[in-house]
Amino acid sequence: MKTYTISPKALGYLRTCSAAAVAVALLGLTACSTKGASGSADARASMGYPSGSMDASGAKDAFFGFDSSLLSSSAREALSKTAAFLKQNPSEQYMIEGHCDERGTDEYNLALGEQRAKAAYDYLRSLGVPSEQLKTISYGEERPFEEGSGEAVWSKNRRAHFAPK
Repeated sequence: MKTYTISPKALGYLRTCSAAAVAVALLGLTACSTKGASGSADARASMGYPSGSMDASGAKDAFFGFDSSLLSSSAREALSKTAAFLKQNPSEQYMIEGHCDERGTDEYNLALGEQRAKAAYDYLRSLGVPSEQLKTISYGEERPFEEGSGEAVWSKNRRAHFAPK
């Protein structure tokens, strides 16, 4: 028998559900479980997460330092490659998702995720990418690329991710 850990936030949501809804949710967790803390690459890909730093289309994620929305030289390099791809493919449209690691409050991480998405958006616009190709959203800490704790995991979650619209 497998044991599942439910985060305090998820537990709060579950408390508001009826017993039947809780049973359905637990069955869903069982059906969607994957091996390992971060899940398989196939499972992450099916949820829209990149299998590497560049998705199949040519858009590269930009990664950020702790508690920062400043673009590092490597983030600017990734965004420059994304800008070149977008300018060559004007029909492509992307949602720039701002993500954070698990540290900080929900409200703080949503605001920081928005700042990260906006930083990527502004840089792409400065490189000549039309605004019609881009939208932004913040997910804060809610959609990690990799589950777990420690800098090796957290650094993968502090990002601006490009999801096709």
